[in-house]
Amino acid sequence: MPPAPMLKHKLPEYLKPLPQRMTSVDIDYLFAKGALSLPDVAVRNALLRSYLEYVHPYMPLVEVHELLRIINDGTGASGRISLLLFQAIMFAGTAFVDIEYLRSAGYPNRKTARKAFFQKARVRIITWELKCRANSCAGIVRFRLRDRPRCPCSIPPPHDILVRNS
Repeated sequence: MPPAPMLKHKLPEYLKPLPQRMTSVDIDYLFAKGALSLPDVAVRNALLRSYLEYVHPYMPLVEVHELLRIINDGTGASGRISLLLFQAIMFAGTAFVDIEYLRSAGYPNRKTARKAFFQKARVRIITWELKCRANSCAGIVRFRLRDRPRCPCSIPPPHDILVRNS
């Protein structure tokens, strides 16, 4: 079996390694597009909380306890999740997370953050479409995101509408 591709940026152990079929050119492309960059732990946890509180109840794509066990363990011993699924969860969380977390991650506003996180997941979709197929759960996420060819960043999340109208 050939060795796993070398990364300029090491992914956390709770994420599945990139497929061996990916070439160094593919990995460099992902790296250049930011698809391999992940938020720091505080921002990741806030985005995850937002996803679980506001998105998951209406679109339950993952088993919550398993997801939390995998991420909290962090070693990969409890299992691993795909990078696409992780990026999609992070993107979904941007709609509802406290804006201060997004600002601490370097985004001036929610729209910019949503656009950046959407692009990370979308780049992963494109590379998977061209090179390999993901597991069924990540496949569902892929097709749900592909239904929206443009970033839904300009649509305010429901709680923003309520705040503005009160």
